Amino acid sequence: MERLIECNRSAVALMRQGETIAAFSLFRTAMEVLLELPTKRQDGSKTSLQTLSIAVDDTASPQNTFCLFSKAFDLSMDMDRSTAAAVLCFNQALGCHLRGISSSDCFSTELLVEAFHYYQCVLTTASLDHMALSMAVQTNLGHLHSHLGYGSVADSYRENLRSLLLVTDERSMDIDDY
Repeated sequence: MERLIECNRSAVALMRQGETIAAFSLFRTAMEVLLELPTKRQDGSKTSLQTLSIAVDDTASPQNTFCLFSKAFDLSMDMDRSTAAAVLCFNQALGCHLRGISSSDCFSTELLVEAFHYYQCVLTTASLDHMALSMAVQTNLGHLHSHLGYGSVADSYRENLRSLLLVTDERSMDIDDY
């Protein structure tokens, strides 16, 4: 698990420096390491999620409807395999997303589509027990679709966020994480 945590933190540090290609390589290495870990935690308890800041300038969507959740999530020693996979997918999606919105070349749309696929992986992997992660994904998917000009799809993510907020009284969410 230490190697997995180090790969994630190094990749996030590279994203902070704008070195997303190198970060993607480390995220892939982290995924390979993750596959070697046991599938379930022994005690079945829930892990808390911590975030790592990434400095980003303008993160508002073109219609000013969404502000990108630009913090990567950290891994911890007590994290189960599915949560770790969701965190790595989110962090890689964020890297693609940041590069896609800051790039003026023809690959920016491809990067945003790649980010979309990683965010979708998070949704299929993550448990709703991690409300901050779920809300970060919904926010960033809304931002991504808004950025691409799909306002009605972006609106559906805003509605998903509202629904998630309605269940926060049943599940704990650390406000520092969101």
